[in-house]
Amino acid sequence: MVIYSNTKNDFKIIEGDFRTIGGFSGITKPEKFNSHWIQCQVNDLLYFYTDGFTNQLNTEHKKLGLQNGLNWLRKMVKEPVKMQQTLLMQQFNSWQNNTFQPDDISIMGIRL
Repeated sequence: MVIYSNTKNDFKIIEGDFRTIGGFSGITKPEKFNSHWIQCQVNDLLYFYTDGFTNQLNTEHKKLGLQNGLNWLRKMVKEPVKMQQTLLMQQFNSWQNNTFQPDDISIMGIRL
């Protein structure tokens, strides 16, 4: 998860647990996940994404990575959320350039 603080004009990354949420891994022994408590202000933004977003390859077989994703968000963070969606999709499609998508990709942005 990435949090954009409107008052600090800065991004904070909250790392998730490296565990699968599907399949059979938690059948015999339930998986434990860490909780994170955050304080947010009005107009802060929360971005949730799956690893398919950061792991997407381009035509040169380079992963998108979190830093590229953050750079994209920095350029559009002041735009309305609907415009961010459009800009992010355009940027992502340009990066992907019709290369194979090996994993699911989900992104959700919420302005508080």
